[in-house]
Amino acid sequence: DIMNLIRDVYVGSIGSEYMHINDTAEKRWIQQRLEGQRARLELARTYSAMGMYDEASDLFQRVLDAEPPPQVQKNVGLYMRQLQRMQRPWSFSGQLSLSGFYDDNVNYGPSDYLVDTAIGPLQVATNSLPISAAGASLNGSLRGVYDFGRRQGWMGVAEVSGYQNVLDGAYDQEVGFYRAKVGLANVSAVTYLDLPLKCDYLEYGHESLLTIVGAEPMFLYASSADWQHISRLVAEHREYRSGDDRDGPYFKFDQTLKYLFGVDRHSLSLTAGAFYEDVESPAYDNSGWEIIAGGGFRVA
Repeated sequence: DIMNLIRDVYVGSIGSEYMHINDTAEKRWIQQRLEGQRARLELARTYSAMGMYDEASDLFQRVLDAEPPPQVQKNVGLYMRQLQRMQRPWSFSGQLSLSGFYDDNVNYGPSDYLVDTAIGPLQVATNSLPISAAGASLNGSLRGVYDFGRRQGWMGVAEVSGYQNVLDGAYDQEVGFYRAKVGLANVSAVTYLDLPLKCDYLEYGHESLLTIVGAEPMFLYASSADWQHISRLVAEHREYRSGDDRDGPYFKFDQTLKYLFGVDRHSLSLTAGAFYEDVESPAYDNSGWEIIAGGGFRVA
């Protein structure tokens, strides 16, 4: 919001057309009044860019009190509404999406009645064969932010999100995922620090499958307008509904280097990370590393 306001202030326009007026006295009267307000407008713009919102709002209001031309009133009103939003310590955002799909193997069943094993071919149970179904999914989230200061500093963040699908004729294959997060975040001119605690709940066939509690801290450093370095850590405890031998801690740490380019800020990224899961049964131990190359391209 701050960058958008500054861009509008220094790139946008705010003015009035009066040179077409034939009456010289009227034209000079308007010119004198406008010239007297330009200094206030410029100072108000400077105050807003510096985060001095009360001072900027006061000057903008004095310009409005002078009853400038309608176009000036409209533009100043837009600035003041943006300042009011930026002065509020809290903000809320959310999204909701609904989609439909068809899946010819919702249960990930084998494609054949017989499966080759070390002891010979085994016949697959009928209820394990692939199930096809049409369905719909609902995905939504709600996020609230409370700013403890102004412009840049600490914020409190809370978020809830969820996913649920509905399958025609395959009720026992439906999946639900729900998440709650709460934590602190810190913003500066070149860094962003996110310190959330989370709780995830996954169900399968409308029965509890997995519960996860943990933390996902993230630190972003923008060394320039084009380069970003991102560090992420995942530390969580996973508890399954059945099979206590699968319960245990999971850790993951990765580093990402991202390059932004072009007017539309396309991106290229390279991520390297390692993960480790320590569970009671060695059969479920899981550890390794990964390297991921990615990119993001915006189409106007």
